[in-house]
Amino acid sequence: VGIIKFRNMPPESAVRALFEKFKGRITQTPPKISAVRKVPRKRVIHSLKILEIKGNIVLFEATVEAGTYIRTLCEDMGKETGGARMEELRRIKVGDISESQSCTMQELIDAVWLWKNKGDESELRRMLRRPDEFISFPKVIVKENAVRELKNGAQLAVPGVLQFDDKIKKGERVVLYSEKNEFVGVGVSQLDYAAFANAKKGIAVRSERIHL
Repeated sequence: VGIIKFRNMPPESAVRALFEKFKGRITQTPPKISAVRKVPRKRVIHSLKILEIKGNIVLFEATVEAGTYIRTLCEDMGKETGGARMEELRRIKVGDISESQSCTMQELIDAVWLWKNKGDESELRRMLRRPDEFISFPKVIVKENAVRELKNGAQLAVPGVLQFDDKIKKGERVVLYSEKNEFVGVGVSQLDYAAFANAKKGIAVRSERIHL
């Protein structure tokens, strides 16, 4: 969610048309102060929605491809209207993680105080998230004996797989769970589902990170 301020506010119809124009695939050059080369690059603006117009200020919501500069987007809009700049910006979602899943700093401080001083960790547990809650990869269920082998550095072989998501493709990242639905780690599938269904041996998933 951001705020753009126009130097010379166009009519509302023109502003709405401008926002429509900047949806889809656009070309933008990173700003001078950035960590990447200052060359034009293609980025996708999935949605660009006006929430409120007040004077020469527009409150908007944007869903964009990673690597998109909203400040540059606002400046590019200004080039077509006589000038504009970004006044404020707040990120409310990244991937599957939304602002509604967050807590305030004060809530976290209070939860830590309860844990340290009262031995009550219920609030802290409610706030903390397992790593796999933020991963939307296809799922592989691992047999318990194979989980122990993964902990010792082995790769996940076909016999160690209990369940293999039927949408998995070869070379795709997958998330590994134990039979108890415990997060085990992340890896890269060495087989698609059809190949796995017919396989008796070989490596099913090459692990990247094991969290045990």
